[in-house]
Amino acid sequence: MKPFYNSLSMSFLDSKTWCTNPASLYPELHTKRVIEVDGVHYLSRYEDVAALLNSPDVSNMLGSPEGTPLRESVLQQDPPAHGRIRKTTGSRLNKQPVEKLRKDIENDARKIFNEIKSKGQMEFVASVAQKMPLMSLKSLFSMEDEEIKRLASHVKAFVSRGSSNLPKNETLQLQGQDLAAIHVFFRDFIQQRQAANERQSQDLLTVLMDSMEMGELTQAELLDMCLILTIGGVETTSTALSSILMLMEENSWCKDLVQNDPKHLPALIEETLRLESPIKHSSTRTAKSNTNINGIRFAAGTQIVGLFGAANRDPDIFQNPDELSLSRKGKPHLGFGYGVHYCVGAHFARLQMQVVLEILFKELPTWRVVRPPSWKRWIGGQTRQWSPNPLIRGLASLPLVWETP
Repeated sequence: MKPFYNSLSMSFLDSKTWCTNPASLYPELHTKRVIEVDGVHYLSRYEDVAALLNSPDVSNMLGSPEGTPLRESVLQQDPPAHGRIRKTTGSRLNKQPVEKLRKDIENDARKIFNEIKSKGQMEFVASVAQKMPLMSLKSLFSMEDEEIKRLASHVKAFVSRGSSNLPKNETLQLQGQDLAAIHVFFRDFIQQRQAANERQSQDLLTVLMDSMEMGELTQAELLDMCLILTIGGVETTSTALSSILMLMEENSWCKDLVQNDPKHLPALIEETLRLESPIKHSSTRTAKSNTNINGIRFAAGTQIVGLFGAANRDPDIFQNPDELSLSRKGKPHLGFGYGVHYCVGAHFARLQMQVVLEILFKELPTWRVVRPPSWKRWIGGQTRQWSPNPLIRGLASLPLVWETP
C-alpha cells in the first residue's frame, strides 16, 4: 500500500489543512483506506477503525518508562488489566449515577452565565467551554473552588502547549511536566483526604480510594484515572461545545429547532461528535502477531492508528456524511471511541454539554456567533480560528454576542 504522500514532510498529519479543514482530506483518505506515514499505518474507513479498536490481536501498551504519567492508565493497558481498572469507576460514571450530578453542574453553569450575562459579548471557548469541565470536577471529586483553581492552572498549561509554536520534542517535554504536576496535585489531595479520614459517599474519588485500599487499584492507576478524567474531560467537552455552537450558526434551521424544543439537544450533541470528532485519531495499537483487521493483513509489530474523524464521515456508513442531521439512524459514531476502550467519561461529558446548552438558550436566547470580517471571507481566509493541535479538533476561539436588557 503506497503512502498518501511520497514525502513525510508533506504527510496529511503535517499539513495545515489537517488542522483547519480535515474533512476536505477525508475523501482521498477513504480511497486509500490505509495510509502509511513514518512506518505507522492509519485506517480511514469506519469498519476498519471499529475492527481495530475492538481487536484482541493488537496491544494498546506503548511501553512508556516507569513512572511516566498515564503509563498505568486504561489508555495504555490491555485486558484483563484494562477491565480491572475500568470496573472501579462504573458505580459513579455510568449513566444513572452521573445523572445525579446534574443539579451541581447546573448550579456551576448558571454561575458562569450570571457573571457574563450583562456584558453582551464573550469569547465562548475561554469563558464557558474550557471553564465548565473544570468546575464540574468539583462534584466528581468533592473539591473546593480554591482546589479547582490550582488544578486548573496545570490543566490550562497542558492544553495551551498543544497550540504553541515550540518544537514537538520540547512541547512533549513540557506537557510531560504538566501531567506530572497534576499527578502531584491529586497525590497530595488524596493524602489530605486520608489524613482527615474524609469520605464523600457520592464522589468518584472515594470509590477509587476504596478500590486502592482493597487492592483493586494501585496508587499509580488511581492517579492516572484522575488524570484521564481531568485532561480528557476538559479537552473533549470544551471542543465539542464550541463545535456545537458553530454548527448551529452554520445551520440556522437547527438553531431555531433546538431553541423551540430542547428535546433535540441529545441528537445535536451526537451529530456534532460525529461531524467534528473532538479527538482526530486513536492512540497507537501494535499488532501482537501477524493479524487481520477487517480483511487487511498486518505483520507482527506493525503500528496502527484509527482516524476517528475520517471514519465518522465514511460515505459507506453515513448517508450524506457531511450534512448535519438530527434524525440520523444506524451505526453509532466513533467520537468517543469504540469497544473496550470506549471513553470512560462519555456520560459525564454528554451531561455537561446538555446542561450548558440548555442554560445558554435560556439565559442568552439571542446569542449569535460573530462572523469574521467580510474582507477576510472575500479573500478566502480562514473564517474560524482552529487549534493547530494535530490531535484535537476544536476552535481556539469563538466570539459570541447577544442582546442585553
